Amino acid sequence: MKKLKRKQIRHRLKLGPSNYSSKKSKEENTLKVTAVGHTDLVAGNACIIKSQSLKEVGLGTKSLLITKSTHHFNDRDYTVDLELNV
Repeated sequence: MKKLKRKQIRHRLKLGPSNYSSKKSKEENTLKVTAVGHTDLVAGNACIIKSQSLKEVGLGTKSLLITKSTHHFNDRDYTVDLELNV
């Protein structure tokens, strides 16, 4: 383990945890999609979205993690709103 000098420790304490941790955090992009409902589309699962517009952006066809799902049941329709990590 790397030993820190007293000046380095004081400097980190002055910055506070929010400033120090934000530098190391990774940027995440999300994609919101409304699709035909299916009970397997829940947070924690992954799904494949095929779309020409995604290919144009450079995402192509790959498995995306579902971070949030909201299911809507109407008289005739069953849809789901998905939030996916890209």
